[in-house]
Amino acid sequence: MTFKLSGLAAAAFVIVASLISPASAATVDASNDVTFQFDLSGVGDASFSSFGYNCNGCSGEGLFESGASVQIDFGTTLGASDIGSRTFTNPFNFAISNVGSGLSPQIEVAGSVETLFMTFRFVDDAFDIFNASISGGGIGTLNGGLVENPVPSPVPLPAGFLLMASAIGGLAFVKRKQASA
Repeated sequence: MTFKLSGLAAAAFVIVASLISPASAATVDASNDVTFQFDLSGVGDASFSSFGYNCNGCSGEGLFESGASVQIDFGTTLGASDIGSRTFTNPFNFAISNVGSGLSPQIEVAGSVETLFMTFRFVDDAFDIFNASISGGGIGTLNGGLVENPVPSPVPLPAGFLLMASAIGGLAFVKRKQASA
């Protein structure tokens, strides 16, 4: 009798759990990613020696905290780092709202690149950037346009259906065992 009750309770728990929180793949939190797109169609071969960004009216928790890090990826497609990648850590003993810093070594871009994507990935902080720029000798300063980063939605897994089907099968098995006893 104990086996039947515990088997039935376990099957019921699995069904309820699968209905309350369906199985899904891990989602990517893109809230700390900010991407800007730069038009390089008329630039040709270039090297960028510095970057800058400004916060959108940040104050308090919105500031880039002391010791926080940001990874900056430069790529020919959205989210790529095929041109280069750098990390910047706030070295000051206070939070900041904008940064202008050198890129060492410089970022080199071949003339065949029409578009450059610069993605800021904040490791320790969320940060609301509204403006980003890159600068280099002979080209001056280029401002980028903000790109809306798509936030991937949860992807349902077939395992959720398998889990529910096995729970229903378990209930049927327990019911069958009860009927034959």
